[in-house]
Amino acid sequence: MSDGHFNRTLLRQSDYQSALNVGKAMARQTCEKALQETLDTLLGDNVELKEHILRTYKEKLRTNI
Repeated sequence: MSDGHFNRTLLRQSDYQSALNVGKAMARQTCEKALQETLDTLLGDNVELKEHILRTYKEKLRTNI
């Protein structure tokens, strides 16, 4: 008899869940592109700083979404 708790990872992925994941991926890509464009505008030739900021941003974004 189930107590109502189950492992959701064992369930088949629903269309809703797939769409939600696609939406998150699209939002992530849009944010990364906007940040890249902003950094290109503001920092210009400072490639090292741009890469550091982007790397840090991507790490934080992936752990929080």
